[in-house]
Amino acid sequence: MLEAYINGRLSYGLELKTETQILKGLGTGGEYSGIQTNATAYVPESPQLTNEIDIIRDAITQSQVSEYSPNMLVVNPIDWDSIQRRKVGSSDDRYVYGDPNSSWASTAIWGLIPVVTNSQTAGTFLLGDSTGAMVFDRQQSSVEISYEDSTNFQKNMATIRAELRGCVVVFRTEAFITGSL
Repeated sequence: MLEAYINGRLSYGLELKTETQILKGLGTGGEYSGIQTNATAYVPESPQLTNEIDIIRDAITQSQVSEYSPNMLVVNPIDWDSIQRRKVGSSDDRYVYGDPNSSWASTAIWGLIPVVTNSQTAGTFLLGDSTGAMVFDRQQSSVEISYEDSTNFQKNMATIRAELRGCVVVFRTEAFITGSL
């Protein structure tokens, strides 16, 4: 039971770290070179665009002008909540995004199904065409236990290591748009 618990917790933590690296890794010190790190900066068509829904639509247009058709959107849970709870106006109690009871209201925006993750910094977004990058998996996650590390045997201790090996290759930086919401 203890082994299953340790394997599960370490594998989960490793996957969270990998998700963050795929998105925002700096490409230095053993980090992935993340998709958002390599993405093209969002350039607003108009400074009057302050609504998250309009900004995402404008970024989609920027991507399409660059000959790409976005099929992914990554947002922070706080931003997705803000998008879904935006009201039409102070005197109108309807939601801009639609009826919360309808099944489509929580699944897509401008045809993009959002990936809602804490790995994305609040107040920012990433959208793009997933064909512009690829994740290579050299070694899937593994958890190993060793008693031979330093004085582990003498002190009756164990060293536990969780690792995986891979990288992200961004083939076309213009396939991805990132910016502030």
